[in-house]
Amino acid sequence: MPIRSLFPLLLLPLFVQGQPFRFEVDYSVRVSLDGQDLPNAWAGGLNAGQFSTLHLDADSIPDLVVFDRTDGKLTAFVAKLAGGRYAYRHAPEYEPLFPDLRFWLLLADYDHDGRKDAFTHTNLGVKVYRNVTQKAGELKWAVAREALYTRGYRDSVNLRVGAGDIPAIADVDNDGDLDILAYDQAGSYVEYHQNQSVERYGHARALEFRRVNACWGNFEEGAECGDFDFSVDCEATGRQMNIEGPTRNVESHRGRGAIRLGGTPPAGFFSSTGSPITGPPSGAAFAAGPPMQFFSSTVPTSLPDDRFRIQHAGSTLLALDLDGDRDQDLLVGDVSCPTIFRMT
Repeated sequence: MPIRSLFPLLLLPLFVQGQPFRFEVDYSVRVSLDGQDLPNAWAGGLNAGQFSTLHLDADSIPDLVVFDRTDGKLTAFVAKLAGGRYAYRHAPEYEPLFPDLRFWLLLADYDHDGRKDAFTHTNLGVKVYRNVTQKAGELKWAVAREALYTRGYRDSVNLRVGAGDIPAIADVDNDGDLDILAYDQAGSYVEYHQNQSVERYGHARALEFRRVNACWGNFEEGAECGDFDFSVDCEATGRQMNIEGPTRNVESHRGRGAIRLGGTPPAGFFSSTGSPITGPPSGAAFAAGPPMQFFSSTVPTSLPDDRFRIQHAGSTLLALDLDGDRDQDLLVGDVSCPTIFRMT
């Protein structure tokens, strides 16, 4: 073969090397099982998901955001009308629009502008992103606080929340701003950090906190599953600290001392299987059980108890009005124990 014919072949590897080479995910590929389409087949699986509602598109129907704590993956679903009812459809185009999220995600409108803001973990404790999305515009966020601070016994310190825990962010004292309930560094007691924004400035935008109770609810979480102690007295152990302002302590086992949370509830407190608990924010049913499954509150109550199950990663607090009596109740769970506790 003439040398002139070999020369183009020698240049071919250089030409191929210079061409861009990439893979693209194609979510339009249809997936079916036994002839039935699976519209969310490409959304991926969930291990320890946190479910929140958020307006992603321009309509008035809340959409769904799921944050998986095990790998930090966020999955977005848009509510679409199909067959006379709304159903969630995977919407991956919204997922890159979220900020850097670590270990946990809670969405709550702290400044009362009608848009839910994002609370997440940082090495200092809690980082806050403000939702600055314009009407009918693309989802956008701005850092509101790199870290939240709270005033304790004397000085202000960072409001610490462990990476394995999830705080409760709710208006505990019903004054119009969002307070925070979080485990202390030892993971035994719940501290109540009261938002001072309304008290000081007359609005909810300041995000200034004061730890008004270092043993909120008068209960203690045991180190081992099934470890209960109803004789713990927070005041006797120096853990009770009421600085100022009203607090709402949960009823501790009908007034017979503080409780220590564990796996098998004592007689007269909760049944070991638990009954479905319906809360206004999500309308979902929660109870004890192994790996996470999510069920609507419309699921028939005749189903076996093991169908109503949810599991998280770490210790979790959820403050909300469960029984409609206009005060905050508390759901408490821990990944090491197969029970979620309801305290009213």
